[in-house]
Amino acid sequence: MREDNINDSMYPLSFVLKYVGEKRDELASLETSTLQNMFELNDTGTEILDFLQKSKEPNGSLSAENVNKLFQSISGCLKKVNIISSDLTQKSMVFEDMNNILRQTESITSALIMRDTLTLAYNRYFYFANAEKLYTTAEEYNGLSMAFIDVDHFRDFNSSHGHDFGDRVLKHFANIVEEVIGLYSNTYFIRVGGDEFVILNSGNLNYSEFNMILSTISTKVAKTPVKYENTLSKITISIGAANSKCSKTSSLSELYKLADENLYKAKDTGRNRIVS
Repeated sequence: MREDNINDSMYPLSFVLKYVGEKRDELASLETSTLQNMFELNDTGTEILDFLQKSKEPNGSLSAENVNKLFQSISGCLKKVNIISSDLTQKSMVFEDMNNILRQTESITSALIMRDTLTLAYNRYFYFANAEKLYTTAEEYNGLSMAFIDVDHFRDFNSSHGHDFGDRVLKHFANIVEEVIGLYSNTYFIRVGGDEFVILNSGNLNYSEFNMILSTISTKVAKTPVKYENTLSKITISIGAANSKCSKTSSLSELYKLADENLYKAKDTGRNRIVS
């Protein structure tokens, strides 16, 4: 069973933030250097024009001494141009480095935003960002199947054994769910809050197949006690399920309400059961 935590992914993210911060400072330094050299180049250009106006002989020529001074000024300008060009090239390279590393870590930042930090299930943000689209696309196939799941008497676990044990129960349950649904594509496990979870399948399974998965999860949870500090505790779950095509719902909110009502029926009729 999976025992990792999403916080284990924080090292690469910390590295990215540090790296991008350093590159940002490098860009700021290059920008300062570029602006300073551009201002100095502009000032030197103005000085050269003034020098030409004041140093011309009556016939319009320059003395050998003034020609030498002019070449020195132009040489200084060329050095400034080369420095500016080098700074601009370096800035382009830094921008590309930043973009590359941000692209490479997109999956990490996405996981941090869309995943629950305790169970690694998807979270409410994932649900709100994707559920409507899943509902729409699923209608072309078997409809969207939705299951609401509560851990039975979860508050009793917390009050009797403490929140650490409660967290262990949720992680244990989540590991079992992920092991089961990991075999099926387009199936999403979401923690919507506390001990409340949702499973969605966006249409590649028919409703009968979806219910078989729920039955497998329920049976496996009941048969696999939670191990914590040398003790074993049995847990069970209650499930309310619904399918948009079978129930002929007209919206995601209607399907959500129906699955939620079925969950309460499961809890009111004794818990440790599936109502669909």
